[in-house]
Amino acid sequence: MKKIVNLTLLLTLIILFKNKDLITNSIAISFLLWEKFLIPSIYPILIITELLINNRVDLIIPKFINKIFNRIFKFDGQVIPIFLLGIISGSPTSTLIYQKAYHQLLISKNDYQKLVICGTFINPLFFIKIANTNIKMIIFILLLNYTYALISFIIIKPSNIVLKNNQVDNKNLINIITDNFKVMLNILSIIIISNIFIVILSYYHFNQFIIGNIEITNGLNYFTNPFNIAFLASFLGIAINCQIKSIINNQHLYNTYLIHQIIKSLICACATSMFTQI
Repeated sequence: MKKIVNLTLLLTLIILFKNKDLITNSIAISFLLWEKFLIPSIYPILIITELLINNRVDLIIPKFINKIFNRIFKFDGQVIPIFLLGIISGSPTSTLIYQKAYHQLLISKNDYQKLVICGTFINPLFFIKIANTNIKMIIFILLLNYTYALISFIIIKPSNIVLKNNQVDNKNLINIITDNFKVMLNILSIIIISNIFIVILSYYHFNQFIIGNIEITNGLNYFTNPFNIAFLASFLGIAINCQIKSIINNQHLYNTYLIHQIIKSLICACATSMFTQI
């Protein structure tokens, strides 16, 4: 296995040296996408959501509404505001929000698992801004994702797994701004690496569906087929799923999440494809 990995890396280096201009252009495009689409749609939300969590956003919703929601969808704590923040922010930001809420004891382990497994969505503002399709289809895909999540909340039974709960103190505004900018830089680095892989796979004439599903920003810019757009917007791309894996840091929980992501993506893609033919 190591020999195969080493051989692949050596071939990658050869391709990189042979296609310097393509790689340079790929990195430049990555910076442009990050600056134009991701900074405006994700960075402010990261800061605002962390401030809301620090200021006990869970207390905004009246307890009786939470009780009704919890009874229907089988949650324990004040989940509604945390879930709404997850919808607004999109992934991988939503996974960070759920984790922070769990670490600050705003939600239970049961709540955290269910939100991580079923409550991961594309950022709606980012989707509207970048998708190569009409607003009617975008709204339909988003509603399908949210409906799937609500149904899954009722059905899913969280596992009795061991999860670390590292309680953290509330950070001041400067620390929040700095820490979340580091998150944005991490996202940028993953986009750059993903785009380099896209260049390499394109060089070998790989399947365009696979290439498009590596990184969501490029994929949504490229895809025009309703099935492909809906699948990618629901699956979120390999790059974002790698980020989510590093955030969750629990293999069993991540495997359960990934299975649900694939099922949800296929359902949404098929439903969207049928919807566009009506």
